Amino acid sequence: MGLHDLGLAKSIELSERPARPVERRLEFGCGDALDQMVRSGDRLVFCGYESSSYSIDPDLEGKPARIGRGYFMPEQDGIVWLIYGRKVKRVTLEGEVLARGTVPCIPIAVTEAGGICQGRGQRTVKVTDIETGRLIHRLPGVFASSNANTVAACREPCPALHLSDATTGESRAIRPPDPLRFSPTYDAQFSPDETLLATEVYPEPAKPEKRFPQKNRSTSVALVDLKSDEATLIPDSELGGYGRIAWSDDGERLYFSARDGAINVYDLETEQTTKVPFDLKDTIFQLAAF
Repeated sequence: MGLHDLGLAKSIELSERPARPVERRLEFGCGDALDQMVRSGDRLVFCGYESSSYSIDPDLEGKPARIGRGYFMPEQDGIVWLIYGRKVKRVTLEGEVLARGTVPCIPIAVTEAGGICQGRGQRTVKVTDIETGRLIHRLPGVFASSNANTVAACREPCPALHLSDATTGESRAIRPPDPLRFSPTYDAQFSPDETLLATEVYPEPAKPEKRFPQKNRSTSVALVDLKSDEATLIPDSELGGYGRIAWSDDGERLYFSARDGAINVYDLETEQTTKVPFDLKDTIFQLAAF
């Protein structure tokens, strides 16, 4: 897989002529890892060849720097977890090991407190200390996304989104306003200042399907205000492809893969959704923004 279709740019002036995407072939080799590529600090982190993780500057210049063996899960800017089997390391992008240990399952998310694993019965997630293997907290929900300390999770179907503090275990449930319905997803994204959560929603009432109410239904993007717990649908935000979402580093814009195969960008100040002027030819698999 190359990096030719991922719409990376330090800044995009939508009023100017369409920019030519920066293109560079990078070796990807981490199989079905959820995160193949993500922004962390001022670096682009990706799963590379020989089952290792690497970082590179977002201008795609220079040689990728190897972080270590295994695929990665992002925790916060400048820190990722390397996962190789059940062995895990909490490391900086320079490869400095901050902690190491094992987890009882493949983490679906990570926080400062520990790895997030899916619990029995698919009704909870568990926060586990990697050095001791001790269970720290059991949190409501199944599908999970996280930042340094907060876990966003829900079950399938998803009548409520659960926001939990991974350190204290405190949790609260957020219900969307009618007719929105939250969609179970691993790809909810916290804003850089951690005041907003961008997540998938069904913009129409749920259809009466017994086991998989999300099947064959389109999803859009909603912003959840983490202070007021209010969810607001972003206009013209129907997702396509793998439904990827990415914040700009200043938190002023939200990028997402659109249903027509393009990349759209939502400006939080103007509340307008605009198409990024890149002529992409392939399905968008991963997305990161700077």
